Amino acid sequence: MNLRERIYLRTRELIYSYGIRVGVPFGFVRFLIKLCDAVFSPEDFFRRYFLARKITKNSKWRNFIPRDKGYATFASGELSFFEPLEQAARKIYETKVKELEKRLPEPHYDDIHYNDLIDPQDFKEYPELLEAATSPEIVAILSDYFGGVPRLQGIHIWLSTPSMVDDEIHQINGRIYERKEASDVHLDKLEEGLVYLFIMIKDVSMENGPFVFISKKTSDEIRRKIHYEKNLLAGRPPVSTKDAMQHFERDAITLTGKAGEGIFVDVAQCLHRPSLCIEGERAMIVLRYRSARPQFHCDRSYTRDDYDPDDLIQNLVL
Repeated sequence: MNLRERIYLRTRELIYSYGIRVGVPFGFVRFLIKLCDAVFSPEDFFRRYFLARKITKNSKWRNFIPRDKGYATFASGELSFFEPLEQAARKIYETKVKELEKRLPEPHYDDIHYNDLIDPQDFKEYPELLEAATSPEIVAILSDYFGGVPRLQGIHIWLSTPSMVDDEIHQINGRIYERKEASDVHLDKLEEGLVYLFIMIKDVSMENGPFVFISKKTSDEIRRKIHYEKNLLAGRPPVSTKDAMQHFERDAITLTGKAGEGIFVDVAQCLHRPSLCIEGERAMIVLRYRSARPQFHCDRSYTRDDYDPDDLIQNLVL
């Protein structure tokens, strides 16, 4: 880590910690952090900003993800540009799940919440993974929502299977189950932009452990009411069990449905939690996008060896 990167990270940390301590509205804290990104990497920041405006001008994908809701669902087959991605993911799933069955022939009750079925070599064998993840339609949807061309952080196939530990109790369809502590209500990187795209490979029911969340508008109200940021900064659970039970019973949106259905959701601004898979399995394609940081501070969970300097949009996203 060089000096410039250390200064950048320290500046972000100070903006966040001091801003929260003195009671600066969190929307303004997010603005200052975004300004910090622009100062440390102005060329990249403004190139993404103006390119996003060009991409989304007169685009039918404008406001596909409403900013007040922070999420957008879609039906199977509604977005045809996902088809190559879904086909590749199903092939990977069918191959890898057999390997897992050999290693774990019985339901496993341990700390594994999910298995990621994608390995680095899959990106070479299935180039459609990155091609779909950087398709013009997805880039337009996310550029409009973020206000700048985003960066792809990861491509995954998450497989959840029955797992239980002794941390707390969970009730599904009138039956009581133990649920792991990792499922606590939270926000991911709330000071940044972070959107996950989930596509169901198989039908998902309540017993399969669906993703559960609350809309951005309602999450903002809850976050302010319970002082989420101050709790987090003080090392306390940001959402108490009482608050979680109260708000999720009333406001929760549960991602169940048929294979091919999916959702874009802002996990930095929509309170969320996974739930317990108590039978069957949950298999989902997961694409993670974030508002771009300076180039020297980018973490990715995929590999690529097809760099094309003429493909500006793809190289900004990747």
